[in-house]
Amino acid sequence: MRGSMSQERLSQRLGYGSNVLYLWERQRRLPAVGVFFRMAELRRHPLRQALLGFLGPTAAASEAIRAGEDIVPVLLRWMVGEQSNVELAQHTGFDRTTLARWRSGKTEPRLPDFLALLDQTTLRLLEFVALFADPAELDVTREAHAVAAQRQRLAYELPWSSAVLHALDLAAYRRSPRHRPQLLAEHLGLTVTEVEAHLAQLAEAGVIEKRDGLWREVRALSIETRTDFAKNRALKSHWAAVAGERLSRLQPGQKNLFSYNVFAISSADLEQLRALHVDYYQRVRQVVARATDADHVVVMNAQLFTLDEGREP
Repeated sequence: MRGSMSQERLSQRLGYGSNVLYLWERQRRLPAVGVFFRMAELRRHPLRQALLGFLGPTAAASEAIRAGEDIVPVLLRWMVGEQSNVELAQHTGFDRTTLARWRSGKTEPRLPDFLALLDQTTLRLLEFVALFADPAELDVTREAHAVAAQRQRLAYELPWSSAVLHALDLAAYRRSPRHRPQLLAEHLGLTVTEVEAHLAQLAEAGVIEKRDGLWREVRALSIETRTDFAKNRALKSHWAAVAGERLSRLQPGQKNLFSYNVFAISSADLEQLRALHVDYYQRVRQVVARATDADHVVVMNAQLFTLDEGREP
């Protein structure tokens, strides 16, 4: 982030009388996250524009960013949602008094604490780091970035690999004394042969490894699949097709939800619905990030579209 500017000069630009950049870069002291954001803006980094892409254009947090609100409290609100401080403390390991002070704006988290909280509440740490630097070039993120790149490739090429990967977190599988592909197959609605083929691909890519006789994910990551529009569209089409196939087998009394609502609405109200749609998805991600003892692998398909957009001429 400092680039060619000297430590002394950037320290002065930030308003410090001493060479604080020297201390930061040697980890003798660590900056508050707001100071890091100020440094990014001083270095002409398009911070707010980058955050809009990260959050999504219709998210409530994006509206606050566009309105010029202070970035730190906006991101903290977005990260923690409506979780209580007690829930957050249990999930993240931070003291609830510290969390309360951060949320009230009385104090500001240091950059490492902010990144840790972001990782634990959203699983999107690598995406956030990528707003400022290439994760493949940083020592602390290089390995995780390589794993994420392999997961992204497999998600595009073998969409079911994501479901097989998540099935390894099922409590029934993790408690098993040995690898049981039949258990995974039953939870996914696949054949044992299909499950084993996807496990082999995940292992070859370095995404999973055998530990104590069971397959385990090397590192839990949320994978960004929006970088390639065409591949992302194909991926969404795949899971929409899976939803259609499962809907065709739906029986009375089953708990799977397949809902629709066709209505007319103004453009202004539609924008409100889009914002609600994005915020709901973020809340789902927060629940998923702190979930334990999984019993099911779930697909959530959520569509909101106008019938006059994207139609054939």
